[in-house]
Amino acid sequence: MNTVPSADTVGPQKLSAQAFDVLIDLIASAFDNDTLEMHVKRKLGINLYEKVEEKAPLEVQVFQLLRAVEREGYTTVLLRSILEARPGRLELREAIAQYYSQALEAPPPPGVQSQNVVTGVETLQTQLAESPAVRDVIVASREKLDPLMENIDVLFNYKVLHDCLHTIQLRQYPIIADKVKQFRTDPLASADLESNILELKDICSDARKAAESLPDEAAVRAQELQWVQALESAIAELSKCVDSLDDHGAARAVRLIRRVIRQEPFRINALLTIVAAKLAWKN
Repeated sequence: MNTVPSADTVGPQKLSAQAFDVLIDLIASAFDNDTLEMHVKRKLGINLYEKVEEKAPLEVQVFQLLRAVEREGYTTVLLRSILEARPGRLELREAIAQYYSQALEAPPPPGVQSQNVVTGVETLQTQLAESPAVRDVIVASREKLDPLMENIDVLFNYKVLHDCLHTIQLRQYPIIADKVKQFRTDPLASADLESNILELKDICSDARKAAESLPDEAAVRAQELQWVQALESAIAELSKCVDSLDDHGAARAVRLIRRVIRQEPFRINALLTIVAAKLAWKN
């Protein structure tokens, strides 16, 4: 199940030709081809190469991506996610503030989005109150709507956790496990490790937000936070060991990361299945 980004809903801005010129250069300087592909997959839940030419230069890929998301209505989602992933890029933030300030507005939390749906149904119910047949259908549906919205939020957060683990397991871990054997003697391997560690920290930040958004009942939230914290600790240890050229400590930190990504995905997948089953709409 892919994460579908929310479309810009109220008066989305359009990017001017000048905005395209400026943003293309700044975004291309903040990502390389691989990190852009991973970012789009993790944050928007889409395959980059379904939107852009795979062998095109990076600047062309960024242009095609901006055109695609503007056409499909989620420019705000993309630019907001880029700011979150590259908070130190002040020039990029200033450009987005100038050309697409909508991306700087804080998004409503999932609970608020769900409540907006509920409010819309209530409004519709009021407007159609003169139609008994329509009213009866809406009232009956309203009884299902509250638990449905709650389960949608839970499903979304488990999906984020699943994607974080999946990204580390398939993309980050193989590179780290390889580079950690070389970083003491190979400056390029050391630089690659530092970049991977930053990406791991971003992924963990997403996982923590998702875990903290789960219901605080029956240890649901605590269970997910436990492995997120273990992963954060292992990554912090890996970063410290790379800085001090401690290859033995770095290898130990990598083993701790491996332990998390081996133990947790199966359990998260099972929970995703359970929550998805609860979303079955029965008339």
